[in-house]
Amino acid sequence: MSRSSSWCRISGDGPLPAGKAFLWRLLNRLDNAWRPEAGHPRLRRSRFAPGLDGPLWEKIDRLDAGLSSPARRLVLHFLAQFPWAKAIAHLGPLGVADLGCGRGEAALHLQDFTEGNLQTYQGFDIAPRPEWPALQAKHPFITFRELDSHAVLADLDPACNLILSETSLEHIPDDLALFDQIAAWMRRRQGPLLQLHFLPAAASLELYGLHGFRQYSPRRVVRLLERLPENCRATLVSLGGNASAELHRLWVGPRHDRRGSNPGLYNSSLRQALGRDAPSEAPLFYALLVTGGAPGQSSGSVDQLADDLQFPSDNALQ
Repeated sequence: MSRSSSWCRISGDGPLPAGKAFLWRLLNRLDNAWRPEAGHPRLRRSRFAPGLDGPLWEKIDRLDAGLSSPARRLVLHFLAQFPWAKAIAHLGPLGVADLGCGRGEAALHLQDFTEGNLQTYQGFDIAPRPEWPALQAKHPFITFRELDSHAVLADLDPACNLILSETSLEHIPDDLALFDQIAAWMRRRQGPLLQLHFLPAAASLELYGLHGFRQYSPRRVVRLLERLPENCRATLVSLGGNASAELHRLWVGPRHDRRGSNPGLYNSSLRQALGRDAPSEAPLFYALLVTGGAPGQSSGSVDQLADDLQFPSDNALQ
């Protein structure tokens, strides 16, 4: 059985000889173009509209100094606008497992966005970061572990009810095997589980250059969903569009980064670009929202959780 959702088995995360770099790009272009669209009875589609009003925009500015890439800014807005109160009504206080946590700043962002309802945060990454000791010392609810994707789920806190990954799955060679692990862990536990994965879409290939093993399409997302228990429900939310992609191309790279040269102009251009992205355009990123529970759990309760976490209908794809 396949352990990866993609054809490419070459990692773009390190320097590659010219021949391998060419093959990486070719395999990803072909894979992205081959039947990218796919439906599934348990998969919904929607599109996210970031809030561009003054207070919310200024709040996110304080988190990222106004210099995030368009994709990173969209992720922060998605987390800030997520219906956390509804999620907590179903799940209780949140226990988060962050797969590929990096420096761990998501812990503090989530504690802010959930209004203090983050009970535990476990950050996992393949290599330790220098920021980890200070964060753990200052915030007792935060812990970090140096583990790879093959071992992480054996070490999850039993209180975990939210699995999060922010642009991590594309770096895991065997992403289907990871979802097999998640499915096995779900079968051993009780209670509902929420998953939130942020995935680069096909447009990211030209914007980020060599990066990870793959980008994601609805077809690949269906392959992930099919590894999970039958009572899981998923929503694939499109983030960004042509204006965001063009802004990234002009300001961020992959071969240059001009954001620091004029931060004010970049920030205002970013705000305008996010407002111009159109629902009919190819997304820059996806947010994959999955709700589910143990196989014996009532499908009605899972469906109710999925329904309650939908974004407003004016964000929906028509």
